[in-house]
Amino acid sequence: MPSAENGALSDFFERVVPFETAFMALFGRRCLPHRSSLSRFLAAVDRPCLEEFRALFEQYSFTEGWSTDTIGGIWDRQGHRYVVFDIDATRQAARQRALPCDPGLPAPRRRLDAVCAPGYTGRKRGEVVRTRTTALQMHTRQWVGTYGGRGNGDYRGELTSALRAITTYLKHFSFSPEMALVRLDGQYGDASVIAKTHSRRCISGDARKRVSVLGVSSDPANPGSSTNHERDWYEHWRRG
Repeated sequence: MPSAENGALSDFFERVVPFETAFMALFGRRCLPHRSSLSRFLAAVDRPCLEEFRALFEQYSFTEGWSTDTIGGIWDRQGHRYVVFDIDATRQAARQRALPCDPGLPAPRRRLDAVCAPGYTGRKRGEVVRTRTTALQMHTRQWVGTYGGRGNGDYRGELTSALRAITTYLKHFSFSPEMALVRLDGQYGDASVIAKTHSRRCISGDARKRVSVLGVSSDPANPGSSTNHERDWYEHWRRG
């Protein structure tokens, strides 16, 4: 969805111009709304409305042009099929310059206050940050979901939403959650996050014995083990 940040809204209007008439006819309109009108509309979208839109997106876009045979996958030596998803959490820092303070001037207001907040910036220069979590189907390069938050965000809540979207994706193709192999990146590196992933049944009990997640063996009976079969299976996944 377009936003006013970094000129994304103006870029959206420029790309829509070639098919403006046909696109607006879908909504019973003759022409595009003004950019400021669309900007105010997007600013007024609340969380319940966003979740309803997300549900419609998942319902109609996941299977558009795809079938169980064309969405790809990887197979192990026993013939079990898995669909690989990548969940990546990133953060972007923003610089803030000093604002003039004078009794004769209106109270200062920063435009980024609605989307950014103080947080951990890492090696990036800035005073405020915004986090974003994306879920990608690795074989078809489909975006399954994207979630953002102010400051450090709610990375566990975003992980739960991403896993829910992955489960919905698999249901559209009549696949079980056990067929999902989730690659966690970014700040998803602790054991509690891996436990949450397993609780969603996105990695089956049989697969946990063969796959190391984030370099940690998932076999509770033999922690730290790394068998030849496991390494071969990982190399097969890495090469695609």
